[in-house]
Amino acid sequence: MIGQTLSHYKILEKLGEGGMGVVYKAHDTELDRDVALKFLPHHITANESEQARFLQEARAAALLNHPNICIVYAVEKSGSDQFIAMEYVEGKTLREIAPVKKMQDAIGYAIQIAEALQEAHTHGIVHRDIKAENIMVNSKNQVKVMDFGLAKLKGSLKLTKTSSTIGTLAYMAPEQIEGGEVDARSDIFSFGIVLYEMLSGHLPFRGEHEAAMVYSIVNEEPDPLQHYIPGAPSELVHILDRALEKDRDDRYQSAHDMLIDLRRLKRQSTRVTRAVTLKLDSNGSQASSEAGVPTTGAHETHLGKGPLRLSSKTVWFGLAAIALVLIVAVLYRFLGPGSRETSSTSLKQLAFTRLTDQPGQELFPDVSPDGNFIVYTKSVSGNFAIFLHRVGGGNPINLTKDSRENNYQAAYSPDGQWIAFRSERGGGGIFIMGSTGESVRRISDFGYNPVWSADGNNILCATEVIFDPTGRNTVSQLWSVDVKTGTKVMVSKGDAVQPSCSPHGYRIAYWGLPRGSGKRVIWTIPARGGDSVAVTDGAAMDWDPVWSPDGKYLYFSSDRGGSMNLWRVAINEESGEVRGEAEPLTTPSAWSGQIKTSRDGRSIVYVSEDTKSNVKKIAFDPAKERVVGLPVPVTQGARQVGSVDPSPDGQLLVYYSTGKQENLVVISNDGSNPVQLTNDQYKNRGPRWSPDGKRIIFYSNRSGRYELWCINPDGSGLEQMTKTSGESLTMPEWLPDGEHAFCSIMQKGTFIIDLKVPIDERKPQPLVSARGSDTVFSVNSVSPDGRFLAGYWVTSNDEVIPRVLVYSLQSKTYRTVADSGFAGPWLSDSRRLFYYRNGRVYLVDTQTKKSHQILAPPEGEGIGDLRISRDNRMLYYVSGSSDSDIWQAAIK
Repeated sequence: MIGQTLSHYKILEKLGEGGMGVVYKAHDTELDRDVALKFLPHHITANESEQARFLQEARAAALLNHPNICIVYAVEKSGSDQFIAMEYVEGKTLREIAPVKKMQDAIGYAIQIAEALQEAHTHGIVHRDIKAENIMVNSKNQVKVMDFGLAKLKGSLKLTKTSSTIGTLAYMAPEQIEGGEVDARSDIFSFGIVLYEMLSGHLPFRGEHEAAMVYSIVNEEPDPLQHYIPGAPSELVHILDRALEKDRDDRYQSAHDMLIDLRRLKRQSTRVTRAVTLKLDSNGSQASSEAGVPTTGAHETHLGKGPLRLSSKTVWFGLAAIALVLIVAVLYRFLGPGSRETSSTSLKQLAFTRLTDQPGQELFPDVSPDGNFIVYTKSVSGNFAIFLHRVGGGNPINLTKDSRENNYQAAYSPDGQWIAFRSERGGGGIFIMGSTGESVRRISDFGYNPVWSADGNNILCATEVIFDPTGRNTVSQLWSVDVKTGTKVMVSKGDAVQPSCSPHGYRIAYWGLPRGSGKRVIWTIPARGGDSVAVTDGAAMDWDPVWSPDGKYLYFSSDRGGSMNLWRVAINEESGEVRGEAEPLTTPSAWSGQIKTSRDGRSIVYVSEDTKSNVKKIAFDPAKERVVGLPVPVTQGARQVGSVDPSPDGQLLVYYSTGKQENLVVISNDGSNPVQLTNDQYKNRGPRWSPDGKRIIFYSNRSGRYELWCINPDGSGLEQMTKTSGESLTMPEWLPDGEHAFCSIMQKGTFIIDLKVPIDERKPQPLVSARGSDTVFSVNSVSPDGRFLAGYWVTSNDEVIPRVLVYSLQSKTYRTVADSGFAGPWLSDSRRLFYYRNGRVYLVDTQTKKSHQILAPPEGEGIGDLRISRDNRMLYYVSGSSDSDIWQAAIK
């Protein structure tokens, strides 16, 4: 197309390509100016909804006439080509110039962005994809907000599916991630992320994969800006904090409000700069370092640089604050929790009894008041059901067998006559039924983890829960629902999950995630409302709180002992005051949780989970393209294996263990002679043999962030292979020449590393050119002859397209060889390729595209990280399974 003339536009060069358009630089021969032309890609021109969205972009942007918004000139058509003619902006994106070195420049850019958003929002337009790549800064330091391709015009046809999320994941607001309604406040959250990145050079929310990024945005607080800019103004920190509020009601309600604060900040920073300059001059400091430099504003603030100057008053205030801290520390030492009298009641010996022993998982137990029955949740034909089981024997009874929806989290009423539970029937909510499953009725149209109040008149529940089968895990609230009237009252606003009512009705215990922390902390709050009191300090992951029947203890689950197990702490039921150090109730299992106590206080029921993942191998006939015989375990026991790779000669395997420590292990291919290569607190993952079998590459956070490392098969020669900045490097693989490796960089695709050059020169280079700004190719494996790559598409909003693609390095073309699934390893002919789909392994001929199933795991197991020996005769893979049962701990 370059060199052609469409209408009165001469195409000069291609500027970029994304999921919604190809952009060219062109010259308008009628008006003698350069423009940008955005074309709808040919492969979707037949899609009416995509064309409608393309035109909506033009109409939305054409309404806007603002110096900080890219101008749309016209929508035109030439033959079958439909395109938008818009302003050509020459400059750099904010991503390219972040972090901005001068504070005044950064604030100036922020004001211009806010003005652009104010203009758009005034016209009812929400951008929905504000990110650093969509904001340009031209040679005049003028900001231009680009690409309203995801804009949503009030009153316009909703063109995207309701179940999809639009935008780039790292910049999405929590409500956007959760598929909720998006409005101007969502743009403000994204703008807050851009502002944070522009100032610090880092994204505020980060994760190694999509789920981790989602969790970070929804639950975690970013590192304080002062971590990167020690002298950051408090007003700037306030602006960022308010823009990045998780709850949109707590955010700036309009770009105009944020703009006011930014302009005030600019005025204050200008006054501070001038005041500091004048004070220095009055004390005899040099007004300027060079001739011709003006006095006013000569000491311009640079982000994170320059000496800190303190006045004598500031110093005295600082000393006073330090003295106060020391006094508080001394008082805490003698009067704080460590000095409190430990409860005189010590734990007696516990006797453990398994109450259920069935295949699969039994979850969420509760004990009847008389101690004779338990109810629990179990999956039946893909759905959760509630079962009744007599303690000491008998056959479980499905109390919800008449319902096809998920039913779970059952809780006995104080008199034992009723059971409250969560159900997805009728849109979901809290229901109650008789103790044998009769008389089901709805109590609330929302809620999880129901528990009864001490008097049985109300049911408490949380709005969200970590064990929700739908996979949601967001900020939660506690509510109380009147069983008779259905009246609902909010109990707490913070993050609160898994409530437990104290036996005399004084307080409610729950756990939540404090802002800026990924640790679960247990709190109590007065049942009639009031201030919450922390029970645990966040040093460990504490959850599952439940009161003892006498109200003197809180039992809970915690990983503070190195593995998830049971603990209890003495507490004052009326005030919530903690009366001693937590003490362990160590169970026989490595993972125990979901506690409930019997009404007589003499026993505890809990869930004990046993998760295993081990290496298995199975013979393979490459000629007949089928496995031979049955899988043979290579590793056994209650271990967890993350990945496996056979050595080139097929004699050894390397894998990494998961759990409290993540270490590399080399073993013989029959499982004998294990050699642990690492033994430290770092996460060492994804080991792969070099083509000559002399080295093992892996990724680790031992340098403070994930980089590539190498080690010898005997554990010697540990060597850092990369020293980079920005996003972490993960999932390394060797190229066949043994002199290069490729790895993944989140949101950017797959990159190649030249291992021949010195480490400081090993700059990741794209292994495959991006298909455009909106799509990257993520590589799973390289063919043995080095000619083909197998992988899948990832969109700019981190949406994975589960389609098996093969890319030719010679022709630079893509071919779809399977419409769904994810690529695995190649056979040595560089033609046949394994791939995964729906938990099963298939083999496809990449030329004919014919495929068939190779391996299916038994019920209750899963297959991960399939690898094949160099002679194509043996398949190795990680087989995982999980089983949980309900146990009783009786206090003798």
